[in-house]
Amino acid sequence: MCRVINETMKILESYSPLLPGREPVPCRAVVWVIALALACSSPGTPDEVQGERADAPALQGKVLHDSDIQLTPDSPYSSGHVVLIREADWQPLRDSLSKGSPPPGDGSRPGLVGRLLAEPEFSQFVNVHQTLSEEGDFTFDPPPGHYRLCVGHLGDERPVPPLLIFGCHEIFIREGISSYWRITFGEAGLRFHSQ
Repeated sequence: MCRVINETMKILESYSPLLPGREPVPCRAVVWVIALALACSSPGTPDEVQGERADAPALQGKVLHDSDIQLTPDSPYSSGHVVLIREADWQPLRDSLSKGSPPPGDGSRPGLVGRLLAEPEFSQFVNVHQTLSEEGDFTFDPPPGHYRLCVGHLGDERPVPPLLIFGCHEIFIREGISSYWRITFGEAGLRFHSQ
């Protein structure tokens, strides 16, 4: 595609409006060629750029309070916890937690939402655990594979376990690719946004 753009630019240069006897180049054509040239020279998508950096962690993100006021920006949670659970451990963990107690509420909430993840399940099934930074950030560098990214105890500074799960999302970590997740919690519940 870049070769086509270069050829097109050569043709457009031959139509320079400054030379007598040449037709002027329409402005819109010049803008399109410049835009395409910039696209060719850009380093790629964020995932590709991060994937090229050997020092980039496999998984990064930020947990924010989802503002319900239109002009008020989302604010970071300065306390809370994020955990990774291997996909292979997901169903055994759910089975283990459901043995001792019925699902919370009316049973309509999915996964582990509203469950208290305590010992021995916490040590047995949680692959990685991290407390949020004051800016709501987290960083993990697990091996590639399928995981559940779970968030709990938002706005709560108590140590874990036990951890009250607010919600989880299935993710896939690829070799050499860094992914970034923006997680929001508010009136609409817990939402995971890949960026």
